[in-house]
Amino acid sequence: MSASAAVSTPPEETGLESLALSLLAWIGLLALGAVTALIYTANEPLVEIQKSTVSHLESAGYSRTQHRDYELILFHADELLACAVPLKRATVFVSSGLREALTDAELDAVIAHEHAHLTQRHGLALRIAHVNSIALGAFRAGRELRRASLLLVELAADDAATKATSSAALAGALTTMGTELGDAGMLARAHRLQMQAAAAT
Repeated sequence: MSASAAVSTPPEETGLESLALSLLAWIGLLALGAVTALIYTANEPLVEIQKSTVSHLESAGYSRTQHRDYELILFHADELLACAVPLKRATVFVSSGLREALTDAELDAVIAHEHAHLTQRHGLALRIAHVNSIALGAFRAGRELRRASLLLVELAADDAATKATSSAALAGALTTMGTELGDAGMLARAHRLQMQAAAAT
């Protein structure tokens, strides 16, 4: 806009105004370049970590099930783990340890939770929060934005999973996982779902 204004400055205007508008345009372009570079450098490590993690999980996989819009891969691991990855084909990974620790209904609820991360594009939201936290540097606002974004996507996925399965099943899964992992956040989310289920009856 500044460049356009600079070249279309009426003849009666001074050359100083045209020069100022041109400088403003160049500053805007430099700022855009800086933001683009920041986004690229902030995302590159995340992409590499994701590729490495997915490669490791796929190599440990022992069962693949194709669903309409995602693939479910069970992999060998004693830890209670489940994650969603937006690959060429959306994929949900579930560990054998988690499969053994949960009932069928609870496992279905966890898979629905992970599937919601994929369909609602939560990975993109978290990536944006990550870039903003880097841009804000040492400011507390950046850390708080990232923490709040992580919590909100988990709550949104919980709500989607309860609609697809049940509050009781997901609450049971979160309680089992939170107790095993010592994760107070999971236990708090389980309590929230239990309260919702109690209020609905």
